[in-house]
Amino acid sequence: MPLEVTPVSQLNSDLSTCKVKVRIARVWAYHKKDRPKDITGIDLLLVDDKGDRIQASIRSQLLTKFQGKLEEGIAT
Repeated sequence: MPLEVTPVSQLNSDLSTCKVKVRIARVWAYHKKDRPKDITGIDLLLVDDKGDRIQASIRSQLLTKFQGKLEEGIAT
């Protein structure tokens, strides 16, 4: 049975599995000061259809999995 979409306002640490539908409102890439070309992570501001927001982070270990798949303004 497919998961129902959980609104951002109902997300909490008790949920072990959930499905969200959000738009990427903003993306920030960050790096070490001495290595400006090496991205060490990405932060995202995500917004659902009700306007509720949440921040998410993708650390360096998972960057290759998501690189090229995330774009500002696109619903995921």
